[in-house]
Amino acid sequence: KCDHPDVGTYRVVVDNGVDHTEQTAKLNVGVKPKVEAAKPANEQSAVIGQDTQISWKFSGVEKPQVTWLFNGQPLPTNERFQITETDDGTSTLSIRHAELTDKGIYTAKATNAVGEVEAKTTLNIAGVKPVLTNDLEATALATKGETMTIKLSATGIPKPEVVWTRGNDDLVPNDRIQVTAPTTEGDDTYTLTILNVRPEDQG
Repeated sequence: KCDHPDVGTYRVVVDNGVDHTEQTAKLNVGVKPKVEAAKPANEQSAVIGQDTQISWKFSGVEKPQVTWLFNGQPLPTNERFQITETDDGTSTLSIRHAELTDKGIYTAKATNAVGEVEAKTTLNIAGVKPVLTNDLEATALATKGETMTIKLSATGIPKPEVVWTRGNDDLVPNDRIQVTAPTTEGDDTYTLTILNVRPEDQG
């Protein structure tokens, strides 16, 4: 609604003394879009793999249409990027399973017949540093010709990469040396298996 004094229905009458005609027209006064926030820019962070949302609220007459940009380019919606709007003028961008490539500037542009306005959010993507959740045994005893297995648990986002070494040399998997990493959600176990243990495996 707008309380501008000029808003209303106008009537014009054309009369030449013989006959007359009239027409009416309705005048609406638009209000350009406005960002309903202290500042039209902010920063927020998301953790890799987790969901996050960016919201901006706009006002205006007529109600503005909101489009989203990522680093200045139109942002297509898909199964990871969804846009929702509420009656109060809030537009929300939902990002599922944030990735490192999602880092950047997200712009919400509100447009109506009398103008446009932009609000920007700089999104930073953070990870979680690796943490060892169990310690290796200081000394392990293996029997020649048998199989030895060493297990390690580690968490982090993204999922950590574990490199096994003997002395200063990285262990390269082969027919005797097998290295496995977690493949399912919630599993954080990394395993080194040595088949047919030999004396040169000690160290």
